[in-house]
Amino acid sequence: MRMGYVNMSKNSKVVTAEIWRVTKYEGYSVSTLGNVRNDKTGRILKPGTTKLGYQIVTVGGKSRLIHRIVMDTFMPISKAEASTLTDIDHINADRGCNELSNLRRCTHAANLRSSHRLALIRHSCIALDKNGAASQAVDLINVTADVILPKSEVVFMTYHFINAGSDGSKLQETIKITKLISGIIDIVQYQYQMHLDPESFNYNRFIAHLRALMVQRVSRSNGTGSELDQSLLQLMQVKYAHAYATVERIDIFLQSKAGWRLEPDDKVYLTLHIWRVTHRQKSE
Repeated sequence: MRMGYVNMSKNSKVVTAEIWRVTKYEGYSVSTLGNVRNDKTGRILKPGTTKLGYQIVTVGGKSRLIHRIVMDTFMPISKAEASTLTDIDHINADRGCNELSNLRRCTHAANLRSSHRLALIRHSCIALDKNGAASQAVDLINVTADVILPKSEVVFMTYHFINAGSDGSKLQETIKITKLISGIIDIVQYQYQMHLDPESFNYNRFIAHLRALMVQRVSRSNGTGSELDQSLLQLMQVKYAHAYATVERIDIFLQSKAGWRLEPDDKVYLTLHIWRVTHRQKSE
């Protein structure tokens, strides 16, 4: 598979970067932003939508799910792994967002748990937090811990309150995760000499990704275990040198504070998120 390349184009105030790669379907390429292109015409295919909300395009004479094209191209796995990691999860629960950084392979059971949990949290937590305790907790953390948590943290704080009521260890996990995320945000802001906007969409998505990574490590999960295409990691090092260097510092930080090491695929996802949350903000 040939190396992809980065296409930089400026539209209004947003700078979009895409890494393109040739797919296994002859004559078609896909990008890290989830776009599929006909290489003969250069045209970006207009996706359709299934009844379940997934985006599809017609390539190779058949309708195919875009998120599977993205993962099969950038994060291929063996047949043995595919028999277990049957599903692809949209991390932010938006089935129309097929960016590489928003996708992860998982078992069917894990995907169901993730989907049901997100639905339950997002639709129930507002009702559960009638007295505004979670909102007050987020404000208190911002002041006492000298961090800036986005308003979306209210939902997750409510969830943690529920867990803490039945298991004290959950509260300790929440505190640990909050401190680690705060440290990572400090590293990014220092490396880029900028203040991240806690109300921006990319900031919230970055926080969500960090939280998912931390929960995985706290629960001692080994992740997908899939083997990363090393050329993709090398591409990140070249095209996003500053972001990748920041990830290396984060790796050292997590080793010293929690005894964790970032896996190669963790570094790829973090590099993409850091580039997005810093580069797009600079362009605004």
